[in-house]
Amino acid sequence: ACLLAALTGKAQYINDIETHLDFWQPDGGISYSPGGLAWLDTWGSLRYAANTSFLAFAYASMVGDPDGRYQAFGEEQINYILGNNPRNSSYVCGFGNNPPTRPHHRSAHGSWNNQLSDPGPNRHTLWGALVGGPASADDFDYIDDRSDYIANEVACDYNAGFTAALGRMAEVYGGTPLPEEEFPPVEEAYGLEMFVEAALIEDEPTFSRVRCMLNNRSAWPARMSAALSYRLYVDLTEVFEAGYDASDVVVDGGFTDGGTLSPLQSAGTGNLYYVEIDYTGELIGPGPGTLYRREAQVTIGLPSDAPDTAWNPDNDPSLAGLPMSQTALARTEMISVFDGGVLVFGEEGSADCNDNGIDDREEIESGKAADLDGNGRPDACDPDCNGDGVPDAADIMHGADDCNGNAIPDSCETLPDCDADGSPDACAISGGMAEDCNDNGIPDTCDLANGLEDDDQDGIPDVCQLEGIVYDFTIDDQWEGGFTASMTITNLSTSALVNWQVQWETDYTVINAWSCEFIGQADGYASVSHPEWSVNIEPGQSVTYGFQGAGIPSAPAEVLVNGSPASPGG
Repeated sequence: ACLLAALTGKAQYINDIETHLDFWQPDGGISYSPGGLAWLDTWGSLRYAANTSFLAFAYASMVGDPDGRYQAFGEEQINYILGNNPRNSSYVCGFGNNPPTRPHHRSAHGSWNNQLSDPGPNRHTLWGALVGGPASADDFDYIDDRSDYIANEVACDYNAGFTAALGRMAEVYGGTPLPEEEFPPVEEAYGLEMFVEAALIEDEPTFSRVRCMLNNRSAWPARMSAALSYRLYVDLTEVFEAGYDASDVVVDGGFTDGGTLSPLQSAGTGNLYYVEIDYTGELIGPGPGTLYRREAQVTIGLPSDAPDTAWNPDNDPSLAGLPMSQTALARTEMISVFDGGVLVFGEEGSADCNDNGIDDREEIESGKAADLDGNGRPDACDPDCNGDGVPDAADIMHGADDCNGNAIPDSCETLPDCDADGSPDACAISGGMAEDCNDNGIPDTCDLANGLEDDDQDGIPDVCQLEGIVYDFTIDDQWEGGFTASMTITNLSTSALVNWQVQWETDYTVINAWSCEFIGQADGYASVSHPEWSVNIEPGQSVTYGFQGAGIPSAPAEVLVNGSPASPGG
């Protein structure tokens, strides 16, 4: 009708398009939010406002707009979308204040285990994508949460009219395009795709046992590989000085999860040797469950009758500095990863991050390079977001805020602040100033203000207080001074338990736990959270975790699941 009105000038077409546009005016029939959004429908409310804005701009330009109401309508809606709204937030990914970071878009999310909630913020910025927006004519009826795929959907028809409307705004108001060489900015993928996490699980006088977790979390782009391998490097200087040679070193892979462990091999440099764990033929990559990872446990050392001085992991490039833990694995560049024989991550036995031919440790010890953050790498190789010559990690060590724990000072980032109180959401949550019971990165107060239900008005979203959660506590084994037990949590409600966590009252000490992540024990309660392969408990389903305790076992007097009391089972 708009084109026909412009081409023919006939009253029929002019009346048709003006009737449509007038419906979108205040008091014209469309609902308006208090902040000025012309709201039509729950699904993609901003899509309709943006498309109609384009029609209003087109009609005003091609046919006429004597009183300016159509141009004004379009500008008001587009400005609302760009951030001129009561939430003081943009609805365009990568643009403006507090833009969406969790649009419902699989590729932008970049999950490596097919979990909607893992990771939290998307790994890629979906530059310029318009999200669906408020689910009602309430300006605060929006949560940046990809599980709310209605409000956070993105689509071609969402951006079609929006892009055209922006063209009209640029035509009227001008602007300077971003240089092609600067946009989109290049995303840094090194160390975020294929890498090994490791920890020492045994450190004995004559041998070391290391637990390694090979990851393929690729997202630049996501890709499978059946040709991954990695190398563990050891320095045998003390072995040779004790009168042993390389053939005396014992290498054992009791568990390799489908991989093949090589014999000890010379790295061709001094006393440096390595073993390789090869997963050729094993398809590893982003996908359901644990498809993206493989675990191996490798023992390297000397026979048990060797003197203590003959084995020391402190000089072994791949072992030195690893945490001593069964569960707390650390990502390390000193375990090099190969894809089809090509190095894709890490250092091959000697760290030389700036490729100047000098070992990083030697460069630092000689004073030729600074290492302010003490990570064993010259500062010139470390991230420095503000370009002040001080690595980000050192800035954080000396007091710079990093409330979302991503190793980037908050001053270098634009962090969401849902209530515009000056304290970013992640800071408020991590600092204990705000609760986030559903673990969506948004304070509960904002979730409630944005429409999340709280029928009993206790300040806790109902989704975090599901009824029908049952627990069963079982003592599996007991001996003098200790025991093992298991806890089964069953969801008899009609909603999924998202990012489940359990706290239970204890009068004993929890030593360790399995089939969960042990958080800790304080104030008479032990706490665990979901493992990464079992994030949610769907209606009718159960999860079971176990733990070892010291003391006398007893059934818990209280069990809290996601902060809500659970009932004992039959």
